[in-house]
Amino acid sequence: MNTDLEGGKARQRQARFWKRLVRFTGPFWARKFRYTCDPIDLEGPYLLIANHASNADPILVGAANPRQALAVVGSEHLERLGWISRLLTRFFRLIPRSKASSGLQSAKQILQVLKQGQPVLLFAEGDCTWDGVSKAIFPATGKLAKLARVPLVTYRLEGNYMRKPRWARKARKGPVRGRLVRVYSPDDLAAMRPEEIDAAIDRDLCFDGPEAARQTGTAYRSRALAEGLEQALCLCPACGGIGTLQTKGSEIFCPVCGLRARLSETGGFSSGPFPTVREWDLWQTSAMERLVREENRSGLFPGRGKLTELPGGTPRSVEFSLDLQEKAIVVDGKPLYFSGISDAAMVKTNRLLFTSDGQYCEILAKKALLRPYLTAVSIYQKETE
Repeated sequence: MNTDLEGGKARQRQARFWKRLVRFTGPFWARKFRYTCDPIDLEGPYLLIANHASNADPILVGAANPRQALAVVGSEHLERLGWISRLLTRFFRLIPRSKASSGLQSAKQILQVLKQGQPVLLFAEGDCTWDGVSKAIFPATGKLAKLARVPLVTYRLEGNYMRKPRWARKARKGPVRGRLVRVYSPDDLAAMRPEEIDAAIDRDLCFDGPEAARQTGTAYRSRALAEGLEQALCLCPACGGIGTLQTKGSEIFCPVCGLRARLSETGGFSSGPFPTVREWDLWQTSAMERLVREENRSGLFPGRGKLTELPGGTPRSVEFSLDLQEKAIVVDGKPLYFSGISDAAMVKTNRLLFTSDGQYCEILAKKALLRPYLTAVSIYQKETE
């Protein structure tokens, strides 16, 4: 990253830019997202933790904090976006986190930035939800909050998933709300155990977007409600087809057996085998567990993309597939065994990050289904712990 970020001049420049950015673009975001938010009026350093459901979340939370520039903990891939990276590092303070890693180095940087007097925004789930329901935060978050000795602010975004799910190709029209849930003082945190802080944050941030929309009758409209959902749901519950599902308009369907399900404007299914994306996804995880544990299958979910050994490696075009017989990701004929993969994560739907035998790698693929790779590795690791 730009070492000038460590200097006072850079922080002053960021603060000036931040205030102008919020002032001039705030009305635009309010219209575009139908966004209303509770303001954050704290001065000085604090740890701001929010739920995470869309790529716009840093902008939405930032709009609630016009007085101070936030340092944002984000995926390290933001450092590899060319001119976009240069723009980000000039005007914003990014604390990079390698998704397929423990995050220890990021935690040290967070504490350093807080000590310098700047608030830090952290999405402690570490990943956008696939089904609209908040995930549990990293278990070390409470320990970090205690060590920081600054106020802890919990902030919940509502409607951000419904407006544009992680897997969706197009955004919907509907409202987004930012809620300031609670401010914990350093004394409050000192009186709590780290696991108690974790539990409190989970309670504050927990949100089920589709269920909230169903209960309130809030519609999120689009002509392409279901398009892209096959990036999240890849197993057919009717015929067991693997990677056969397709989407068009508001429907997800299997051309092999004829299964059809229609997604509604409140995020659930108005027809089909499951009432919600979450329940289909839970079934899919169970089915994948059986595949990983019992069945000898190879050549699953084949795709083409680019493999990069990070940091600084040269991207090379590769073909890849999932081999459950060998328990491996096969890249250009070479098996990368699950047993040698220590971590795995995804950015959006098209970047698979993992550490294989000590080497940090990225597979970038625009059209391939990558989530099954992440699911298979995660299942294997849980069953071998």
